Amino acid sequence: MKKNGFIATSVLYTFFLLFLTLFVGLIANYIHNRVLLAKIEETSRDILYKINNRKLNELNIGDHIKFATDDNLLNSNATWIVAKIEDSGTSKMYYFISDLTAVNVRVNYQDVGDKIPKIHPLTVGLFETMKNAGEYSKSIGIKNGTYSVYPVTSSLLTGLRNDIKDPFLLAELFNPGGNYLVYVDSDIPEYTINNYYETKRYNFTSSSQTSLLESYCGGTFNNGEVIYNENNTFGYMNIDNDAINEEVKYISYCYYSSPVHYEHNFSPDHIVAYDEVKDSDILPTYTSNAYTIRLVAKREIPNGEANIYIAGGKGTSLDPYIYTDGRKQ
Repeated sequence: MKKNGFIATSVLYTFFLLFLTLFVGLIANYIHNRVLLAKIEETSRDILYKINNRKLNELNIGDHIKFATDDNLLNSNATWIVAKIEDSGTSKMYYFISDLTAVNVRVNYQDVGDKIPKIHPLTVGLFETMKNAGEYSKSIGIKNGTYSVYPVTSSLLTGLRNDIKDPFLLAELFNPGGNYLVYVDSDIPEYTINNYYETKRYNFTSSSQTSLLESYCGGTFNNGEVIYNENNTFGYMNIDNDAINEEVKYISYCYYSSPVHYEHNFSPDHIVAYDEVKDSDILPTYTSNAYTIRLVAKREIPNGEANIYIAGGKGTSLDPYIYTDGRKQ
């Protein structure tokens, strides 16, 4: 009986110790989960605080943003990217570059000779008229402060190409996805200052290289390095890896405005969809043709300026920041 009683007592103590072990383990796990939950809640609060309190003057180069604008002239769904930030004492000067959808191609405007405003197709001449009258600056500035809005310039693109070393950021800034106009505001050999040039995109494969780059892109590509011609200060050549052999690099596309005569042949080049023969890519002073205009919006923001809060978004190309009236949401 004593032997059986000892065994029964041992079993009882064993179950008791197992119970204590499980109980202590559950308590420890519970405490650990509470600590993790508290940490997650704290992190979430910090993220929400940053989102709800992020200001326009806290954006970084490469951030994407949408502005609430006057839809008659500018498209509110267009995405802009922070291209340049200049520190100036207690202020910052921000330069935003638009995508190719920012400028509406039909506008309601009272042009010279119109008795009342009417719908006009947007030609370069009409765009210049409205730009000089400050209509585009007022359009983006209705709810967002004072902006200076103008077409992308050669001097800005030249500075970006020289200063930015990140290839992914360069590609985002220089590759909006199609042709657009550049206003030449700087002295460049063979270009005519104060005129528009159409900057065209040309696509390549790794096999369509070398001899074609000079004519299409205004430069060469040797030993993995892009070499631009002397007068090509604001064009862009994008380096990519071959799909089969990643060690092989090539120019996948380029943007270039030719200041001189060129001939691009559909066959045998297989780069253009049809033969191109032009004296240059300069636009006539007055043209009724439709061209895509890409814009720059420049704004100086004092560090202590109030009511410049971001309304939402993450600042990526797929989920850009949203900026409405600058008030905290």
